Amino acid sequence: MIKVLKKIAFLYVIKQLIVTFIESLQYAKKGGLRKAYHWFFVRNCVSIFGNGARYSSKKISNLTLQIRDDGFMELNKLSEKTVKNLVDYFLASQQQKYDDLKSFFDKHRVENYVRSEEVDVCLNNELCNSILKELNILPVVSEFLGLSEKEISIFAKIDALFKINGERNLRHGYDDALEFHRDIDSYRFVKAFSYLVDIEKGSGEHEVCIRSHKSLPLKLRLIKRYKYSTLKENLPHFELKSIFGKAGYSWIEDTTSFHRGTIPKMGDRLMLSLSFNDKKTADFMYDAGYYPLSKFKSNISI
Repeated sequence: MIKVLKKIAFLYVIKQLIVTFIESLQYAKKGGLRKAYHWFFVRNCVSIFGNGARYSSKKISNLTLQIRDDGFMELNKLSEKTVKNLVDYFLASQQQKYDDLKSFFDKHRVENYVRSEEVDVCLNNELCNSILKELNILPVVSEFLGLSEKEISIFAKIDALFKINGERNLRHGYDDALEFHRDIDSYRFVKAFSYLVDIEKGSGEHEVCIRSHKSLPLKLRLIKRYKYSTLKENLPHFELKSIFGKAGYSWIEDTTSFHRGTIPKMGDRLMLSLSFNDKKTADFMYDAGYYPLSKFKSNISI
């Protein structure tokens, strides 16, 4: 029976290789040969063998020990001032004027899309500098990735999850990352998150399976969405952590761990997401949204 299951899992790996190869050909046809190569390499290498940061870091200390072991680690909180500035920036970036978050949430929930469009925070240098300084995240990121700041790209966004009133709509067929999945964004990467409103149970809390970034059976390494029951039955050590916290609560996560957002039932969510990626692969894989981390380094003391 075990041999049959292993054979089936192997066939699914072959299917993934074929699918990602076809995806890569679409980039190659548009003249992006390097993008095609990096897309195929990263999607398959990271999904099957794990985050490249696990194998690449030359220095390991207590600074990154918890995230390496658990895939999750708390960070410093963002100050009330920075949280307010981020909320104001998000609202000011909308096409329509809103006096406060409540009016924004109430306006959009009737559309029955769970997730909002994202707002690029990297376009505001002052805000990005405040975030990086308050979280004191750069030493952790650099050690975890095994890279200097000059070798790292950053992507920063704010988006919302709405407590909708009717039947859920999907934007462009996207599931809003509300099923369990593993991110495969570049060869080496790590993400950080900050709640910008208070999050209690039912408010769209983020969930992560602790230590699910390592020792995975082959059938759980494929690029797809997974059900709660599938993970509970097949993960060697199933430990689901639901993350709650006041506005400003922040953490860093190896998102090759299984994770998901949840559909709000009691309240709405607004969250800041930061992605730190190795420039060597991210620069080829993405056309926009990623910026050199060194762009925000000059005003930050570590």
